[in-house]
This record gives sequence, structure tokens and C-alpha cells, in this order.
Amino acid sequence: MRKSRNETVKTLRPLRRALPAFSAASVTDEDGAQRRWGFKGNCSQSPLYVTDGYILLLAAAIDPAIAIEQDGHCWDGKRATRAAIGNVWKCANNRSEVNADLIGVCDYDPGSTYEVAFLRDALGRVMVVNAHLLAFGIRAVHPDALTIDGAPIEATCMVPGQVPWFSSPLALRRAGELVGLLMPMSLSTDDFSGYDMRGEPVDICAIDV
Repeated sequence: MRKSRNETVKTLRPLRRALPAFSAASVTDEDGAQRRWGFKGNCSQSPLYVTDGYILLLAAAIDPAIAIEQDGHCWDGKRATRAAIGNVWKCANNRSEVNADLIGVCDYDPGSTYEVAFLRDALGRVMVVNAHLLAFGIRAVHPDALTIDGAPIEATCMVPGQVPWFSSPLALRRAGELVGLLMPMSLSTDDFSGYDMRGEPVDICAIDV
């Protein structure tokens, strides 16, 4: 017998309402490799910004209590140039935006130590980001608002039957000022269809830092 819509909704798993603890320590993944799921070290050429290629933070906005280590590998010797960083920052500052809320976190795979976070914007769209990097960003620059590009989602990969994902970064703002950017993951919420994406927002200002 086919379940009603309400019965189907009840079977969805709730997202966890807490971000993972940010740690500088590496972990051993399922393949035996050493990884750190959060910030991988600064590879910025500009003293005004800190980036590991996935998260970009305004250096002046970073909490002095947060240690920023350098990336010893620096993307095979290639550092993020001042021009490239400046262009990304300018584009984010000039775009039309909509507010977004953190709605929860779940494991990337069952039993995994790697977690993903979900942001739902004012248009009802959901963005998937690395939860460990989001935790680092929130603890580093203490944003009071998150915003997403208001333009239609641009698909970076068209897979039949899959919803396109965001290609523009999540913005971290404090008192209206842009203090950080976080690249979304190339995943759609279809990959996490067993979870309820309609939960209440998590207050990022109340997150324990």
C-alpha cells in the first residue's frame, strides 16, 4: 500500500543541529590516509586574506585566538594570487543576495567522520557545504548572517535526473560586512534524500565558539 505524503515525511531522518568541533588535529580516514576535514592551511599570496582554496576569510576579521597555520604543500607550490582573491571577493560583494539559514548537519556517508552542512535560503533552495570548514569559518570570523547568491543556480555538472548545485560561494557577514566566503560542495540534496531539509534554522550566533 502506498504511503501518504504525511507518512512519508515522518520517515525522514532529522538533521543534527550542531556543527562538528573544529580541530587542528588530523584524522585517519577509511582508506588509512591522514586528513583534516577543516581548514588545510593558508595558501594566500595576500596578507589581507586567508584561504586554503575552499574557504576565504578577511584576515582583519579573524579572531586572534584562532591560529592560522601555513599550507606547507600550497597546492603543489601554487599560491592563491592577490588578483584572483580580489576578483572573487569583489564579485561576492557586488552580487544580489538572499539570506540563508543553517538547517543542520549529517554524515557524508553512514559511519563517516566527515560531515556536511545544509543551508536553506529565503527562496527555499538548499546549499551543501563542508560542515568542518563552516565550523572553522564561524569560529574564526563570528558571522551574524549567511547569504547566498540570489541569481539562479548555475549547474557545474549536468547529470540526468540530478538537481543542479550551487557554483557561487556562501557569504559569511558580520554587521553587514563580508568577512568570509565558503565554496559549496558539488553535491545536490538528492544525495541526501533520506533527511528532512525543512527543519527550523540553527542560530549561528548561539553556536559555542
